[in-house]
Amino acid sequence: VSTARMLNGRTFNPAYADAFPKLGTTETWEIHNKTSVAHVMHLHHTDWYLLERNGESPPPWEDCLKETFLVFPNERILLAGHFSDYTGKFLVHCHMLDHEDHGLMSQFQVVQS
Repeated sequence: VSTARMLNGRTFNPAYADAFPKLGTTETWEIHNKTSVAHVMHLHHTDWYLLERNGESPPPWEDCLKETFLVFPNERILLAGHFSDYTGKFLVHCHMLDHEDHGLMSQFQVVQS
């Protein structure tokens, strides 16, 4: 399987969760695109705030809450999200249908604090 279709070294497995944020908390997550292909990454559950792109402040047009991020090859983005409403499993996936269809997605599970 191409690494361009993996998150954290694996393709999608509905029984697996990569993270377990607690309800009512705010976490910072890093997305690092280690491939030679850009990905349109979409995170469910909450709106996210882009803190950094490659260690730099985001441009003015990205200084807002959003849930989808274009991540260029070898780029790192740092996000902050607040888990305020629901527990359960939620997806992180590439919005490019070919990538999503071939396993470029994972999930996290929001748990009670």
